[in-house]
Amino acid sequence: MDQARLGQVLIVNPPEIKQERNNVVFRYLVKGGTLSKEIEAIFPKDRVHGGDSINVSVAGDVLGGTIHNMESLISLPTGCGEQNMLSFVPDIVVLDYLNATDELQINVRSKALRFLEIGYQRELTYRRFDGSCSAFGQSDPGGST
Repeated sequence: MDQARLGQVLIVNPPEIKQERNNVVFRYLVKGGTLSKEIEAIFPKDRVHGGDSINVSVAGDVLGGTIHNMESLISLPTGCGEQNMLSFVPDIVVLDYLNATDELQINVRSKALRFLEIGYQRELTYRRFDGSCSAFGQSDPGGST
């Protein structure tokens, strides 16, 4: 094939490397109190014009915006015994947290309980005849607690 017909890839690199800075400030605020915090933004002099941006996020909880997406941490346990448990345990923690903070919605609760039941049933398949468990069940030479 003729080289002219193939076309060529053009790689365009920006004139600078993107720089990000994160400044976390924890404050304890008493009910009815006020708080102000001055934040200084320092941008390099040789930056790309129009590329500056500042994002400010304020949350009334240490977990911040995470609580609004806690249900996204619930996952269906899969894989070998160890991988199954790695997905199984966070489902329990998320369910307990949302329940304790009165943020648990019925659909999230149903999904979490369904996944926990499936995960538990899967974990039982890794139980050995002697009562121990292993990553791959009976196919492993021995089990552990």
